[in-house]
Amino acid sequence: MSPVNKLVRSVIILKNKFNQDQNITFKLIINFVFELLFEEELTDSNKIILDKLINELLENNENKKDLRDEEYFFDKSQTLKKFMVQLYACSLINQFLCDVGPPGIGKTNGARAFKFIRERILNIEYKNPFYMHTYNQFMQEGKLIFRRGPLTKSMEEGNVFIGDEFNISSEDCMKVITSCLELKFGKNIIIPGIENEIVINPFFFFILCQNTRETFGRKELPEKIKVKIKIINYPKRVKEEIEEIYVSIYNKKFETTRNENNK
Repeated sequence: MSPVNKLVRSVIILKNKFNQDQNITFKLIINFVFELLFEEELTDSNKIILDKLINELLENNENKKDLRDEEYFFDKSQTLKKFMVQLYACSLINQFLCDVGPPGIGKTNGARAFKFIRERILNIEYKNPFYMHTYNQFMQEGKLIFRRGPLTKSMEEGNVFIGDEFNISSEDCMKVITSCLELKFGKNIIIPGIENEIVINPFFFFILCQNTRETFGRKELPEKIKVKIKIINYPKRVKEEIEEIYVSIYNKKFETTRNENNK
């Protein structure tokens, strides 16, 4: 899909979403979509839309057992709020992403937290794991049998698929997913290695999380993938935000320990 067609399609999607909000003008939507598709970060020039989407995320933010001890405290950071809005808004318009940053700063955990919040927003519960596999294969009676894995299921069911540590894969392995990134929703498409055609659900969203190219063992993304996704850098937080997050984590741990001691 050409950039112009993607821009027009995205504007129409968000115009329908905000149709009942008179404060969100058509011009605001165009500016917001342009930033979303072509700029590195979202700015406060579209604060009305940002605030609306942030509130929607916060209203549906609930600690999920799947995150265990890795709860994502984005509500304590303006930087991470804006990052989560970027994920959410891109999912609305099917702008697939590649989130890049140093090891251990929260890339995958943020994507997982967004996945759970989005499921709550859509009022659906998915059981598929997020790990990156196109399909599973096994031998049965001497024949190679293909079984739908998390990526294929996510495409069919409209789930968020997180390709963690994607650029550790070989280039050939990375190229396999190229056909999965086509914006051909509701149509029968052929995926290499899958026996039958599949229909991509319009709610399907694809996020890659990977360390920077300088990290040992990481590879450059193939050009065929680069042209189909938007590469973003995981945001850097200021000292005050980090302190606020640490205080929130401490208070939550203290409250949990106190409640357990009182039982």
